[in-house]
Amino acid sequence: MILENRNEPHKAVRRTSLVVASLNMYHRMVGNEIYSYISNHPEVDVWCLQEVNSSTIDVVSSDNRHSSMLEKLRELKPDFMTFHAPLLLFMPVDSPEFRSDYGTTIMCRYGLPVVDYRQLQLNGHIHSSMWTPENQTDHSRAIQYLTLDWADGSKPITVYNYHGIWQKSLDKTSRKGDTAERIKISRKIRKLIDDQNSDTIICGDFNLDHDTESISIMRGNMVDLIAEYCIKTTRSILYKKTAPYADYIFISKELKVNNFIVENIVISDHLPLVAHIQI
Repeated sequence: MILENRNEPHKAVRRTSLVVASLNMYHRMVGNEIYSYISNHPEVDVWCLQEVNSSTIDVVSSDNRHSSMLEKLRELKPDFMTFHAPLLLFMPVDSPEFRSDYGTTIMCRYGLPVVDYRQLQLNGHIHSSMWTPENQTDHSRAIQYLTLDWADGSKPITVYNYHGIWQKSLDKTSRKGDTAERIKISRKIRKLIDDQNSDTIICGDFNLDHDTESISIMRGNMVDLIAEYCIKTTRSILYKKTAPYADYIFISKELKVNNFIVENIVISDHLPLVAHIQI
């Protein structure tokens, strides 16, 4: 079957704006409302999603986690390219038939000139651990990124999707503070961004407090939309701890923001971040 309007990258029409959204999917534990939210935002060109499960068998665990979220997203967005980065094998012991490739996902509208896509492992290796209620240790992490290039002499744009590690801070008081590993990973990400000759959009659930060295390293001289728009929290009322921040979008200073929204909606324990960017 040939789909219409799927232009080759060298034929893609130069855009004047790009809408990028970031959302931690929370294993779809709240319900199908999270899919409705995505369906009801047709203006979004690139979705950067965290906590996405993928499986050919659709199973719901006892705590309402869904095994085949990626497959549902593909049904919802047939006009989007889907890039899934599996990180670990998720197997709740109380649901023995539940097996999923858990990780992050980028969904990008067909017709956008994607000239490169990669997944860079930041620590450990893929499927180096297995998550069960009895084995709630942190797992290896990766960063996804894709590059858009209109091949008209303008600068390419690279969009990064990152889900950060969770562990106690160096002073053992917070799960969102600095640790040696977090700082090391932030430096890896910063070098990755600096080595790319492109404008940058990096977003995701970083699992970091706003005032950490890790955030400062990763942000570099980019614009922090959470700070720029005086956002008070990126967590929904489902999050019962005190840390107000986890999710961020940083963009190159060369890019301009037409609008940035953090919608107060209960579809996850995180709030969705939507940036309308002039390019």
